[in-house]
Amino acid sequence: MRNLLLLYTILFATILKAQEPVTWVTGFEKVSNTEYVLSFEASIIENWHLYALDLPEDGPVPTEFVFKNEGEAYELVGAITASESITEFDPIFEMELSYFDKKASSLIDLENLDVLVGWSSFSLNSFLKAKNSKCIKILERGSTHIQYQKDILKEEYNLHGLRPEIPSDYIVAKEKLEYDLADYI
Repeated sequence: MRNLLLLYTILFATILKAQEPVTWVTGFEKVSNTEYVLSFEASIIENWHLYALDLPEDGPVPTEFVFKNEGEAYELVGAITASESITEFDPIFEMELSYFDKKASSLIDLENLDVLVGWSSFSLNSFLKAKNSKCIKILERGSTHIQYQKDILKEEYNLHGLRPEIPSDYIVAKEKLEYDLADYI
């Protein structure tokens, strides 16, 4: 029974992973001693959309960036600028809606950056750029250590005679480097 439950869990996790319609890559550029520009780029799979930042009130939920401790650790300067969106009439909401198709990017200008938070597997470039800055680098990791994850998945797939679908050596090395660069995980 335990093996069957584990097999269902692996299958469910694989199906959920395959349904991630948007993946994000983050970065930042230092423009002065106290000012940074953050960048967020979304890759959107075919037949999916990412809604724009500003939408009518009675429409769908817009894309939103939430910044914790704004005004304490840092200050937002100016508005968030986004790449060009597509605007079309949506028959479900019966209104004009703006969305992104395939790619979207946003830039956010920050002063006095004290904390940089990044997602594992997407933050190596940002952490490398921030390596010599005084900001605290926090790596968000949604599951167990990448090496343990690879080892346990390989073991379980082999136990059930299945072809392993595990993180590549490149991904493991990349995430381990992110761990080394991060101040907190």
